[in-house]
Amino acid sequence: MTLKMVAVDVDGTISDPEGRIPPCTFRAFERVTSSGGYVAIASGRDEESIAEVLRRNGYRLGEKGYPHALAAADRIFYLREGRYVPDEEWNERAERWWWETQALAEELVDGVLPMLEGYEYERKERGFWFHNLDDALHAQRMLTDYLRSRKVTSLRVERNGWGVG
Repeated sequence: MTLKMVAVDVDGTISDPEGRIPPCTFRAFERVTSSGGYVAIASGRDEESIAEVLRRNGYRLGEKGYPHALAAADRIFYLREGRYVPDEEWNERAERWWWETQALAEELVDGVLPMLEGYEYERKERGFWFHNLDDALHAQRMLTDYLRSRKVTSLRVERNGWGVG
């Protein structure tokens, strides 16, 4: 079977908690690309942060012609002639959506704060960063119910490595 595309996250998928990526990962990427397939990285990290993790593991972003695409912190980039070019249309739309929903996000975050008493978390701009996976999973169920009661139809949950953000 020939893979047409492989898309991976960084934290907890191709890297361990210390940010180490096994060399076999890069060999697998090379096999995919040599057979005509594509490699993409999809991460909550921004493009500089992805590049840094790869650099610490001896790989310069794009040096061997992959990853062909980055979905980095809600923005998309494609490898073109050795450099990453932003998908302007997508990125502008995502940016617009981000700002258009800011007030609603703040209202919802403020609304759920009382439910989180006793949980270990940090408040982030549009959500929470939980320090404990059990707390995060329990809070996710509560928050989902709360958002449904407010007629919010989508919930984005980011699980960044060994926690939930």
